Amino acid sequence: MAAEAVMVTGARAPVALHWAWALRAAGRRVHLADSLRWPIGRGFADGYLRHAPPAFDLDGFRRDLLALCARHGIGLILPTCEEVFWLAQIAPDLAAAGVRVFAPPMSLLAQAHDKGAFIALCAQVWPHVPQTRRLMCADDLADLPDPSGLVLKPAFSRFATRTLVRPSPAQVARLRPSARDPWVAQEFLAGREVCAYAIAVAGKVTALAVYHPLYRAGQGAGIYFQPVDPAPALGFVRAFAAATGWTGQLSFDLIETAAGVAPIECNPRATSGLHLMRDAEALAAALAGSGPVLVPGSARPQAVRLALWLYGAWRRAGFRADLARAEEALAWEGARVGLGAQLRAVAEIGAIALRRGQGLQAASTADIEWNG
Repeated sequence: MAAEAVMVTGARAPVALHWAWALRAAGRRVHLADSLRWPIGRGFADGYLRHAPPAFDLDGFRRDLLALCARHGIGLILPTCEEVFWLAQIAPDLAAAGVRVFAPPMSLLAQAHDKGAFIALCAQVWPHVPQTRRLMCADDLADLPDPSGLVLKPAFSRFATRTLVRPSPAQVARLRPSARDPWVAQEFLAGREVCAYAIAVAGKVTALAVYHPLYRAGQGAGIYFQPVDPAPALGFVRAFAAATGWTGQLSFDLIETAAGVAPIECNPRATSGLHLMRDAEALAAALAGSGPVLVPGSARPQAVRLALWLYGAWRRAGFRADLARAEEALAWEGARVGLGAQLRAVAEIGAIALRRGQGLQAASTADIEWNG
């Protein structure tokens, strides 16, 4: 890897701080960037760089990124959240200025993000995929089989928003899929759900962490990450990365079935499995595409403790024992995100949610999300 500085975007996300810690520990200069005023990453790395919100002002985002990269000697941008879709769109402008984006082309990102197109792609490279059909109108709903054997969800969504698992006919009747808001109907698969986070360079998998999200924020994002054996998932992840020639980060929701691992969704970005990788030098090497496949070196789970309390995980039986055996995901060797920084970040998102009449999770991504 060259000696130029790195910009890690999505400073609102714990995974961005994890990357900043690892790359700094490996000797790199790192700036965190975001469109928020008080993300948890503000003050964490060598500097915080604020840019325009890409979902609302793509031209401003382009101008800001070009100016910030030139001013701070940045040669590599490492996305972590859905800003990756907007960065991919301006990647040619950045490349002309000598800046690389660690992500695949926009056409491939869009295909992986679309829950229907993703399964169609997987069916070309993997034998175990759930039957999935696209829903574009009311007539498509009328043709569905018994919904008690299905999972229905928007083709573009996050945090399991609006997902219906084995819904009733009445729930299905209330849906309004359209060309602007397509849905998918996916075969319900019985088995344990696991999540996989991977890094790939030119189609070669260089890092993989697989975990079970024991606790979630509502029904969406995991906030407690129990590592599991990555071997069953590795074959699929390698097949997908090789078939697509993927360079970047990618994450999957998988079901362990009797027939084998089956993919159900893809997040073509970083997810919390990154927290299970605590070897900074090895993580930097995986980013560069060198070394053996990096897997977590510890079986201890990682947890975002504040989120566990905020989302009421303490009500669950066994919570205190689970918490006691977990490491804090937002603490690294020589670095930690303080409670004050976390509360300030939550307060900013809360204010945005109130202003826009949204929930916290929706408000946390509104300015960066991409929905086709």
